[in-house]
Formats: sequence, structure tokens, C-alpha cells
Amino acid sequence: IMTVILTVISACRTELVGADTLQFCQAFRELNAGGIADQGGRSLEPGFQFLCRFLGILSTDAQILIIATSLFCVPILMYSIYKNSSDVSLSVYLFIAFNFFSFEMNAMRQVLAICIILLGVELFLKKGRRILFAGTILAASLFHSSAIIMLVLLVFDRFPARSSFCWGSVIFGGVGYLLCPAIFSVAVSVLGYSLYVGTDFTQSNYFGAVFQMLVPLCILLVVTALLASAESPRRSLSFTKASANSCLSLKEGRSLFDMAPLYNSACVTFIASLMAMRISLFSRFQNYFQFFALILIPDALHLAEPRFASLMKWTIVIMSLIYWLIVAIYRPEWFAVVPYQSIFGL
Repeated sequence: IMTVILTVISACRTELVGADTLQFCQAFRELNAGGIADQGGRSLEPGFQFLCRFLGILSTDAQILIIATSLFCVPILMYSIYKNSSDVSLSVYLFIAFNFFSFEMNAMRQVLAICIILLGVELFLKKGRRILFAGTILAASLFHSSAIIMLVLLVFDRFPARSSFCWGSVIFGGVGYLLCPAIFSVAVSVLGYSLYVGTDFTQSNYFGAVFQMLVPLCILLVVTALLASAESPRRSLSFTKASANSCLSLKEGRSLFDMAPLYNSACVTFIASLMAMRISLFSRFQNYFQFFALILIPDALHLAEPRFASLMKWTIVIMSLIYWLIVAIYRPEWFAVVPYQSIFGL
């Protein structure tokens, strides 16, 4: 039911809902008028251009781009939650409260890349087909070049989740913060982000970045505390290497798997959020890993001591609601989905 509701909301939004939706619709019109779509002088990725041209055969109305991407992305995101989360209702709630649904209605190209990667996780990574999964990431990079960073998922299960990783993330995040300019120079040359040099994306945004950093920080600290409260050896934070037929969750009846990829994703999310305080462009890398928190949090609650887990669950629910309200009321321009406008004028 929620999949249908969220898909309809996303598909029926106007071009003005989502900070970047309008520019993607303009690119659609330019491409189908025989022009060259770019983003501030940088050509859009070939996968997205092909999608726009293909949809242009069906209709010249840019609304078809919004509808098609919504029909593709929202069901995949919801399916990944359903397939992997040990508490689907909580994950769906966090999907909205953590503004990931708002992100889906904003960053069209990047969400397409994330969904392609999630398909690769289900079809290939879970079955140990790492080469095919790497090919999936390369396919995702045709829609957003930054997706190439997700190649690290190929090695995440090689590093067992340990509480020391939490503090290691703080150290690496601090080093990353200091080395941001050098790392950004590499990103410019490898990913072709030269158009962002000298723009707002390369500036420090301490209020916004610090506020956004609090989410991955709290997730990392809460999950570490939950896993540390585990009682039995099966609930230990120090897990062994994943089995060959591993999956990304601890959902009962769906193959138990160690927490390494999920916990390590939380660590990387926090590191990227620290670096985004220096250069806000790094928040784009953060977005790829943050989705896995929707699965990690319920799994950590499932493993933890029951009374402590119940307390933390309600804390997470309340704090995430406060976070959503603050963004919606005081920083609506971050996602530009509030106030919502539909094609039906509602």
C-alpha cells in the first residue's frame, strides 16, 4: 500500500517539486528538440540522455520523465526495504522521516543510479557474483558518475563490524575533513566535476552540513550502542566473514548475515558527512550509503537487548520526526518538496 501511495505522490508532482526536477525536465525538452543537454557546461551522463530520448519517443511532455522514474525508483526502494528489513514498517517510516523520499523526488539521476545498484545487490551481490555486480555499478555510473564509489561494497564484507570502527570513523572523518581540497581535486579529474569548482558546492556550509551530519552521527552511535548491548554470541558486534550466499539483512527466515556491509556503510556515511562540512559536494557520496541505514537500524534493534531496543526505537522515531519537521519548516529549500504541488493542482 505504501509503495503505491509513495509512487503516486512522486509521479504526480510538478516540475517545481524537487530542487533539481526542473533542470531535468528542461534537459528532457532540450534533448528531444535536437539539442545537447548539459548541467552548467557539463554534459549529462549518457544513460540519462538515452532515457530522455527514449521517453521522448513516447511523449514530448516532460511529465513522462517524472512518471517513468517514479515508477522505476520507488518500487525498487520499497522492495529493497521489504526484502531486507527485519521491521519493514519502521524502515518505511525512516525512509520518509530521514527525507530519503524527499531526496527521491529531488535527485533524479542519483536515485536512478542507487536503484540500479540495489537491483545489483539483489541479483548478483547476494549470490556472490561480484564481477556482475561490478558491472551493475558501472551501469549505474551511466546515470550519475559518482556511483562508481559503490565499488567499495565489493570489499565491505571482508571487514567484520567492530565497535572500534565507530571511533575509527571519527579519526578518518577528521583526516578527510583536513584533506578535502586534495580529495576534491582527484574527484574533479576522475569524475569530471570541474564545473563545480568555484561554485557553492565547494564552499563550507557549516550550519547545514553540521545539522545534516548529526543524522549519520546519531545513527552510528545508536547502532553501536545497540550492538554493544547484544547478549548472546550470535548477537555479538564482532561478526565473522559473510557466507557465500549472503544477504544484506538479518530478517528472520531470509538468511542471517553479518552486519559488516551495513555497519561499514554507516561509518562511510558519517565520514562523508564530515567532509561535506568542508566541501558540500561530498554529501553526494554520502547519499549512496545512507539508504542502508534504513535496514541497519531495525536489524540492530532486533539484535539488541529487548528493553534497551524498545527505548532506542521510540527515541529514533521521535528524533527523526523532529528532524523532518525542522527541515520542512526551516530549510524547505534543501529538497523543495514542501509545499507539495501535484499536476492536478492539489
